[in-house]
Amino acid sequence: MLTPEQVEKEALLLVAAQRDRVPAALLSKRLPEADVADVYRIAGESVRQRLRTGDTIAGYKIGITSPVVQEMMEAQEPGFRVVLKSKVYLSGATLPGNEVFRPAVESELAFRLGERLEGPGVEADDVLAATTEIVPCNRGHRRTVRARRRPN
Repeated sequence: MLTPEQVEKEALLLVAAQRDRVPAALLSKRLPEADVADVYRIAGESVRQRLRTGDTIAGYKIGITSPVVQEMMEAQEPGFRVVLKSKVYLSGATLPGNEVFRPAVESELAFRLGERLEGPGVEADDVLAATTEIVPCNRGHRRTVRARRRPN
């Protein structure tokens, strides 16, 4: 388990990587002792840092659902993440130039929730009960983490 200081440092690194458009090495390479709970703590802290600068939460998503992508990202399970309003663009929108550094597109599932869920203790049945809509989406993003390349 990472210390609170390590969590904050990693969150700051990810925020800086996105701001400066410089990829960061995989967390599993920098801190191999980090577990799934640590990764979610880092993600949560990076969101809190962005909220402190005035961003807001637009919704939630699940990604890294493909076994191929999980292997590339060295992940053992799909990832749940907050979607920030600053990163939502309507279909057909023109993206600012600084948003397309090393662009990538990832297919994911977006969930529209009819009620707020708070954990710990939130189970899959709770999510299904609160979900009003699940839609496929393509998420354009800039890569801020260096993924491991798949062997040919």
